[in-house]
Amino acid sequence: SISKTSFMSKALENILGDWLLPIVDKYLDPGQCGGLKNTSVNHYLVKLLNFIHTAVDQPIPTAVVLAALDLSKAYNRGDSMVIEDLYDMHVPGWLLAIICSYLSERTMILKYQQATSTERSLPGGYGAGTWLGGFLFIIKFNGVCLRPPIPRPISGNKAIQLKFVDDATKAASINLRKSLEPDQKERPFPLKFCERKQTKIKNDENLLQDELNQFEQQTTQKKLIINRKKTFVMSFNFSRKFAFPPEFYIKEDLLEEKPVLKILGVMIQNDLKWESQIDYITKKASKTIWRLRRMKQLGVDETTLSDFWKSEGRVHLEANCPVWAEAITKRQSHVLTRVQRKAVAAITPKEYHKACQDLKLEMLPERRSMISKKFAEKTVKKSRHQDIFELLPNPPTTRRGKKRWKVPVSHTRRHQKSPVPYLTSLLNNS
Repeated sequence: SISKTSFMSKALENILGDWLLPIVDKYLDPGQCGGLKNTSVNHYLVKLLNFIHTAVDQPIPTAVVLAALDLSKAYNRGDSMVIEDLYDMHVPGWLLAIICSYLSERTMILKYQQATSTERSLPGGYGAGTWLGGFLFIIKFNGVCLRPPIPRPISGNKAIQLKFVDDATKAASINLRKSLEPDQKERPFPLKFCERKQTKIKNDENLLQDELNQFEQQTTQKKLIINRKKTFVMSFNFSRKFAFPPEFYIKEDLLEEKPVLKILGVMIQNDLKWESQIDYITKKASKTIWRLRRMKQLGVDETTLSDFWKSEGRVHLEANCPVWAEAITKRQSHVLTRVQRKAVAAITPKEYHKACQDLKLEMLPERRSMISKKFAEKTVKKSRHQDIFELLPNPPTTRRGKKRWKVPVSHTRRHQKSPVPYLTSLLNNS
């Protein structure tokens, strides 16, 4: 297993990383949000949601279609052809020789309890639990989705593509006035809600389908396989006047449409609300309360119980909160607080607010604001995704100080409560 890898091998991996990253960094896909320093799931989700919110907030009726793409056994399909990619990135020969030795004559032994398997050769694949294995896969996957999508000049349709190691997402905007045409296909009645207007996307304006065709060709060239059972599409359309069926294909396979998608652990709904996410995280956090009650019966002290709740329970209630903290309703905020109230009641019989002071537990709304502000400050200082925020050339001075960051213009309250406007306001108020 990876845990049995020698310390010297792990140290050598870190040294190789320090040598390799400065050389290849300028060639890496700017949409890659995983496996590299100063990137995270939150950067991936903030960029994705900002594209969706900005598109549907336009005065012109605009929809967004999204495809969540998954690769089948991605790490197992790694091969030595990655050396060619590194060579094209101008990695020196002596470093390539070290990586070649890493990929050559590898063996694997499986251990379970007291049993040990015989030694088997490992002719392909990258180590999923090693830093170098993940880095080599990022290099192999780098060429896929690297070309920025070409916008459509007439309709103004645009697209975005993001990657988190082996997960990829493509989203495209659709100008509903210019990109739709009558649907000639005979559909069985009763029609679905998205088919009610009997229109479809024009072939030459279907930017997402063009990107899916390109993705399929590029993955085939890289000897990767798309897992079509885990590849889905989602449509964000808030127009009452325009509608279209979200029919997108990979080769001849029609991709299934989902009203809710779990993207990197966060539940995204096609109405951009957060009921599914709140239900998901409260169920995960609530599972910890039974363990708190059992530990209390066994005589564990309150300080230890509080630390256990912080590390095993509360962490679920604030997971990825920079993405959704401002957009949840008061009722949803109370639902989250109710879970912590139950946890505190399992730890101590004191009143909730007094118990939180004694146990040094912050209120959840204040915690979400603090975490979001810290995320925004780190992003503008040293993140690979500093383009999320726009710095004003001549920041105005107000009574509260200088507002250095440009707040995006919002036409709806939904966009105003989206991640980028919220995080920008936190930066300006800091």
